[in-house]
Amino acid sequence: RTVVTLYQIITPMAFNLGVEFPDNYEQMVSSFEVLNLDLLPSLNLACMYEFDFVNSLIVTTMWPIAVALLLLVVAPLLLTIVRAEFVSPKTFLGPVLTLSFLVFISTSTKVLSYFKCDEFADTGKRYLEKDYGLDCDGDRYKAFTVYGVAMIGIYPIGIPCLYFILTYSNRRVLSKPEPTRTDPEKASIAHIAFLVANYEPKFWYFETIECFRKLSLTGLLIFSCHCA
Repeated sequence: RTVVTLYQIITPMAFNLGVEFPDNYEQMVSSFEVLNLDLLPSLNLACMYEFDFVNSLIVTTMWPIAVALLLLVVAPLLLTIVRAEFVSPKTFLGPVLTLSFLVFISTSTKVLSYFKCDEFADTGKRYLEKDYGLDCDGDRYKAFTVYGVAMIGIYPIGIPCLYFILTYSNRRVLSKPEPTRTDPEKASIAHIAFLVANYEPKFWYFETIECFRKLSLTGLLIFSCHCA
């Protein structure tokens, strides 16, 4: 997880800081873009369709939600029907949390990028820094601003809050040393093991802090000054 997080942070850093790194470094970093689960650039959809940043934002933010709904709603329902016994959505919460971990940085950065516009002094026009074909004062941009705000609530804010709620509600068990936990207690937190596996029991909350640390090193850098 540490290595994955490292490459998720350094992959978008050139754009976030507004700097250019040596070609060899850029080539090395680009080979790890798959770790962000951002596969749209490799599809070259803009060559076949009218595919601007708004389309990219919608696809990037909606597919993880669709997969999560399939795992938490459709899959348990189908298994309940097939087995003729109730299957809890908690059964699939582990894979959903893993997915949220993998898309957190790339999707949060994409969402925050929607609110970074460049203003051209000679014309007074503002265009999206990620897509100069998108006028920040145009109807299309304004129409999806509410969507962008909603996605901020789901990804850069919602995912850390979800992690905290899941761990805080089980803090009594999570704070115990693992050898002292009873079998029922272990079973009760099995669905959130992904969030705490790398931390000592007394730091059961640390994945939430880690989310904000990663966000401060990626998406929030978009709004830093690029004057240097």
